[in-house]
Amino acid sequence: MLSSMLYTRGAYAAQNPTYHTEDSAFKWRNFEAALRAAGVVLDDVGTVAEIGCGAAQILACAQASGALPRATFHGWDINPEAIERARGLSPEL
Repeated sequence: MLSSMLYTRGAYAAQNPTYHTEDSAFKWRNFEAALRAAGVVLDDVGTVAEIGCGAAQILACAQASGALPRATFHGWDINPEAIERARGLSPEL
């Protein structure tokens, strides 16, 4: 199966029904730490974009953390089931 078909025809959703959302807070904390270690001034970030965001819960954790107070958050994914789940879990994104 072509890898894009895995994501667009429901196979990924069937194999990973949670879209690994249970790991999102952990992933955000590690990414935030990496940004800080790299010297990124989080107050200056205006846009956060995630390509391949799945259910967008890392974005939701980032937004909820308040660490990026000026940022707008955007996520894109080719998986229609993931986008549907993201809209259900975090309609504000």
